Amino acid sequence: MAPAIDDPSRAVFLQTLVYFSNSVQNAFQLTYYPDRFVDTPEDEPSAQQRGNRRLRETWAVIDTQIGDKEWILGDQFSAADIYLFMLAT
Repeated sequence: MAPAIDDPSRAVFLQTLVYFSNSVQNAFQLTYYPDRFVDTPEDEPSAQQRGNRRLRETWAVIDTQIGDKEWILGDQFSAADIYLFMLAT
């Protein structure tokens, strides 16, 4: 489910996994749990709006990475595609 250690696509695979966990999931947290990022309930809508903007930004990066390819790594299905499916649903 991952490129071999000596496969040139392994770096993109690992970079993508880190991006999903640190950028995309963080944006979802802002959207779904704004109370964790603000001091008062009045500020929650602002945090949620920022999360939604960040989600659009992260999905644009993913769209660019995939382009017209079938999978994140091109023609190779990997665990990164499963992770992306989980994020998209």
